[in-house]
Amino acid sequence: MKITHYLILSAILFSNQIWAAREHHVKQGDSVISILTANKYPMETSQQQQHWLDGVMKLNKSKFIWGEIDLIRPGSVLTLPSHPDDIKALPRPVPKPVITAEFDNLIRIAEINMAKGHVNIRSKLGGDRKIVKSAVVFEGDTLISSDNSLANITMVDAAKFELGANSKLSFEEYKYSAKTPENSLTLTRFYHGVMRATTGLIGKLAPKKFDVRTPVISIGIRGTDYVARHCEGDSCGEYTGSSLAVIDGGVATNTSSGSVNLNKGEFVQADISGGLSEVSDIPAGFLDLEKDVAQIEPPANWFERIIHEIKTLLSANL
Repeated sequence: MKITHYLILSAILFSNQIWAAREHHVKQGDSVISILTANKYPMETSQQQQHWLDGVMKLNKSKFIWGEIDLIRPGSVLTLPSHPDDIKALPRPVPKPVITAEFDNLIRIAEINMAKGHVNIRSKLGGDRKIVKSAVVFEGDTLISSDNSLANITMVDAAKFELGANSKLSFEEYKYSAKTPENSLTLTRFYHGVMRATTGLIGKLAPKKFDVRTPVISIGIRGTDYVARHCEGDSCGEYTGSSLAVIDGGVATNTSSGSVNLNKGEFVQADISGGLSEVSDIPAGFLDLEKDVAQIEPPANWFERIIHEIKTLLSANL
């Protein structure tokens, strides 16, 4: 065999070997970083981390919701890249440099007025920045919070978002024009955790173009204030999937299985497949963004609500 042919064949085999199969069964609380670290992949530098993250994404594209590496369901089976111990070589890719001028072209859409705990902003251009007290948010930015964390965000149209602990929210599209309101729009993706949203001028001027989506539901508004939660895994209890409570105004909730309109004081759940529960009163503790789902009372069924009403009437007459 000619030397050139041998070198080409070796390169192909080595390339395939890097992406060879190792499997990991995802458990509640797992992240791709924690999985790679637990399996002792070299993670000392950001270049190494990005290399292995890219490898996991390449091997598991269909397993991440919306193609986001932070959003994977417990019970999934991930295929991992072959470990350097297996191939006796550590790849050290050269990272693509971030061009500063690109940031100058980003559209400023919001400010974070308050951040408590550990909250990061992930730019669509790559890289994370930690929020200390306040920060500017650009179109395409994603906010990620950890345990015991909270962030208040005010959009340029005066809409407000409040992000609770262990949550992820992405401002995928945002256009605001006071002179031509028909050109205004916003698409926000809420991946997991808990958030509160109060609509601003876009919600008033172009309500049909104000869209918030979880992995299960799409939330349309009629001038409103609401709290949404999304949870997957064993720790979710009664709140697996997406849950929604309206504090004021109204919400049109759509899933793959149907739709329902919610008014002030009403609550609904959608399971992972999009199946909707009956509309009920808001469960105690649901609106508290600092409460984990495990601390929230389950929603009362129709029989429990009748008993509660009877007890209330009897106590009022005593």
